[in-house]
Amino acid sequence: APNAKLTVNNRSGDVVETSASIGADAQIGQGSGTVGSVNVNASSTIATDVKAFGLSVGAVAGSLNFAFVDVTPAVKATVGAGADIKTTGEILVEADTAMTANATTEGYSGGGGSLAGSFAFATLAPTVATALGSGARANSTNGQVRLRARHNAVSGNGAVATAIAGSGGTLIGASGAVAVSDATATVTTTVDGDITAASANGTITLESRSVDRSRALAAGVGLGTVGVGLAVTDAHAGGTVSVAGNGKVVGKSLILTADGRNVADAETYAYAVVPALARSRMNSMKVRVARVCCRFGM
Repeated sequence: APNAKLTVNNRSGDVVETSASIGADAQIGQGSGTVGSVNVNASSTIATDVKAFGLSVGAVAGSLNFAFVDVTPAVKATVGAGADIKTTGEILVEADTAMTANATTEGYSGGGGSLAGSFAFATLAPTVATALGSGARANSTNGQVRLRARHNAVSGNGAVATAIAGSGGTLIGASGAVAVSDATATVTTTVDGDITAASANGTITLESRSVDRSRALAAGVGLGTVGVGLAVTDAHAGGTVSVAGNGKVVGKSLILTADGRNVADAETYAYAVVPALARSRMNSMKVRVARVCCRFGM
């Protein structure tokens, strides 16, 4: 029997949406013929790295540097409303990502009076979704049926922001570094149709997994008769992970999994090396999951 496989693979940060779908009212494996398996896969790999560097030297010197990374794509694998799929083997519908959003700034200045500022902001907030549409049917006569949505479950470093600033002056040396990272993915698996996998191999799996990693590092160093070093970081990790089923399921077993893992790491370093000095640092870490939910039926 023939196999049907639809794969869309995006390995660039330029695409706003990556989508693989079987259209509404599609007929697969109907009539006298048979189909061995169906695989609908939407995969997105994004590694965005933005760097800013500044150097200023003079009697009065200043260096201000900014780096912004904002990665918010949609990755979707779907079976449209009213579609009818029948196979002898596995039916797999999956959306998968491996993403990194990295922002790095370095700024340095030197002179009689000097100022250096570095600011880095990294946001990674994709929407990853797998769905079986309303009135659709997925029937495997001798295999399993799996719908799964995964964000950075295997690879991907999440959101990373790094800011480093250094200044030296005979009179005044002041530096400030700010790093903010935000990793908040929305990962959903939704079934509004019917699934049948009634054979001895008939396991039905509905799965959503997300690993949100957020890391912020800031370092500020000031040297002079009056020196100021300031460093501020804010790292936030969280999002939504859900599995929802509203249709009918017939099978040997049903497995529902919603798994959200969140890691936030914030580091600050502030130094002032002078007779008269001022230094300040502020560190903020937020690990929050807005929602992790498994539900079948109302």
